[in-house]
Amino acid sequence: MANVGNKKTRHIKNLGSVYYDNNRAKWIGQITIGKYDNGRVKVKRFVGSNQNDVIDKMRKYNKTHANNMILDEIKNSSGDILVSEYFHNYMLTVKKIRLKRASYTRELGTLNNHVIPYIGEYRMNELTTEIIQNEVLNKLIYRGYSFSTIHKAYVLINQCLKYAYHQHIISNNPCDFVAEPSKKIFTRKPIRFFTDEEIAKFINCATLKDSSNQYKYTNGVALVILMYTGLRAGELMALQWQDVNLKSNYLNIHKNVVTYYDDNNERKVANQEDTKTQTHRFVYLTKSAKSYLKHLYLTRKPRSNDYLVITTSKRSIDSLETTYHSICKRANILNPQGLHTLRHTYASLLIRKKVDIKIISETLGHASVAFTYNTYVHLIEEEKAKTIKEIDI
Repeated sequence: MANVGNKKTRHIKNLGSVYYDNNRAKWIGQITIGKYDNGRVKVKRFVGSNQNDVIDKMRKYNKTHANNMILDEIKNSSGDILVSEYFHNYMLTVKKIRLKRASYTRELGTLNNHVIPYIGEYRMNELTTEIIQNEVLNKLIYRGYSFSTIHKAYVLINQCLKYAYHQHIISNNPCDFVAEPSKKIFTRKPIRFFTDEEIAKFINCATLKDSSNQYKYTNGVALVILMYTGLRAGELMALQWQDVNLKSNYLNIHKNVVTYYDDNNERKVANQEDTKTQTHRFVYLTKSAKSYLKHLYLTRKPRSNDYLVITTSKRSIDSLETTYHSICKRANILNPQGLHTLRHTYASLLIRKKVDIKIISETLGHASVAFTYNTYVHLIEEEKAKTIKEIDI
């Protein structure tokens, strides 16, 4: 910290300087924000009663206005900027303020995995319909990616280029004439769910106890509950005992644990105060679900704000996934895939019990009945065929 007259000046790396003005009895911060036409440096000043307040103001200003400065530079470059740079700036300046953290992380994954590796080194003004068609969509098709993955990449590219066109970065949107592949050409991957035999083996291993009569897997019973409620893994992670109503037989699902990446690209976990597709929903309990919930409650004797899933550190789904795979390995369940298999298993049980598709959709928290039907269409058709076969006419 240097003394300049009646001022103590502190230079902060990549931000600006802060000094104390004895005459005003205030801390002053200043950031260089450009130059005037005559060449003089343009400065933004901040005033506060203490140093930390001033630094906070400077950082907030810098964070808010840095992206605008980037876009101004981009406009002045007349499209002569790398696609990777522009698309990442678009994510920061447009997408980040519109999307939930988990949704933003998913779109960032689409960008980094299925867009940038194919066209990231092109300049914005070099992009053509042919480049997007051949270098992105067609290559993703030939490499065996699903329709959903290709569609997400197409939508993201189109949205970004549409924005660039309206910002006068490019003269036209080359995505306007790109042909998206037909969904019909893709082979639908079969839904993985447990058979009755696998369900029995999974429950047997998940509820194993050691020599001291303690559960071998701390969250083994919670995973059985997951299988008998059809919750998303993040919803189970966020579920507290105060959300469980055993008297009226339902769960109040209104939170979701999500994984996202912060501004420093560090992986974080947080509670999101709604679910993936709705503000909240009630999930009514089957006899099996209620039985295991009662058992877990009597075993633990939890407080109302305790979580059903016990973790030693941050509430990451990773720990639950690890337990799931350990149980499947012990149960000799081959190709168990991920935790979503338990959700599919619950849906398959409901379909086999001929529960109305609308009730299944609402229970699972899907955005629409059509989505539920399309997801489980093969199972639904199989059950329909069995029902018709049993009709004696």
